[in-house]
This record gives sequence, structure tokens and C-alpha cells, in this order.
Amino acid sequence: MTCFTLDLEDYWLHGNAEVPLDRAVDRVLAAADGAHARGTVFVVGELAERRPDLVLRCRDAGHEIALHGYRHVPIDHLGPKAFADDVARGLAVLREITGEPVMGYRAPLFSVTPATA
Repeated sequence: MTCFTLDLEDYWLHGNAEVPLDRAVDRVLAAADGAHARGTVFVVGELAERRPDLVLRCRDAGHEIALHGYRHVPIDHLGPKAFADDVARGLAVLREITGEPVMGYRAPLFSVTPATA
């Protein structure tokens, strides 16, 4: 079995052109299915709130759903309390949508560094 990870996020939140998210998700899911691959999809909480259907499509295709931050803010831009709040809010959103525990977390923008330990 092949494994992969995917970050499900909206680039328009960062001032870039909006990507055709539905088409991109469909293509990744089809490619994964064709390769008999299962992966972890790291989802931004704000996106999950607006598009729970995308989260469920990924989950229903057999992929693990994990958190990529609630607001996709680098953790070095948050203090400890704001970081904890961001994670808690994001986890709650994903649990509400999927009805399942969320085990994984990937920090936004490679922001796990010695300074964020």
C-alpha cells in the first residue's frame, strides 16, 4: 500500500489566487484510489467549517483526517495560549464533522522550530 499526506487549505486566505479546490480534491482522491493508496489529509479548521463536504469526501474515501491548524497561522506567530486555543478549536470542528477522534496535527507553514518547542 502506498501512503501520502495532503494539506487541505485555501490559498486565497493568504492573498493568492483561489484554486479550484473541488477539482483538485477529486483528482487527488481518484489518483489515490487508483494506486490503492491511503493517506492523511491535514485540514485547516476554517476551511472545514465552510466546506465539511470536502472533509467527508476525504474521510469517506478511506483517508485519515488530521488538523492543520484552525486558522493556518504559523505557531511561532501565536503565544502558548493562542496556540492551544487554535488547536482545541480546530480539533472540535473536525470531530464534529467526522464524529471521530482526530489523532494527527501538522503545524502550518513549517513552523515547528527550536523556537516553538
